[in-house]
Amino acid sequence: MEFTEVIKRRRMFRQFTSEPLPPGTADRLLQAAERAPSAGFSQGYSFLVLEGAEQCAPLWKILADATDAGGGTADEDPAEVVALSSAQLVIVPLACKDVYLGRYAQPDKGLSSDDESQWIIPWWYVDTGFTALLILLAVTDEGLGAQFFGFDPRTVSGFRTQ
Repeated sequence: MEFTEVIKRRRMFRQFTSEPLPPGTADRLLQAAERAPSAGFSQGYSFLVLEGAEQCAPLWKILADATDAGGGTADEDPAEVVALSSAQLVIVPLACKDVYLGRYAQPDKGLSSDDESQWIIPWWYVDTGFTALLILLAVTDEGLGAQFFGFDPRTVSGFRTQ
């Protein structure tokens, strides 16, 4: 598919089939994410990849329990979690601030220490956002659908990022 067509077709989907994905789909999407820009080539991001109903089910349960208990935002609807729960692949991009702080404390980068207050922009979030966008574009190029959503891990019991 031409790049301009990928951009035109990219949109969010709120329901998915339970059909398994073609083999290698997750790998191809992650390869696209690796092409994202990265401040200082720090690449301070990683991905939690859940593939297939068995691996995805615990996350959907955690999110359903949180929305049922009112642990999410005011606009979250438990029915949306149910609609998303048939998705056969979940990729959670995770930003690692410490990788950036450590990289820019090196002599070739010029920051005096790994003190976060020296940073005007939290590039660890910006770069991780770029990876998410490349994944969304790659999903469209694969002829599949995607949904970008977030949750506050402080209010979702059972999900831990560290």
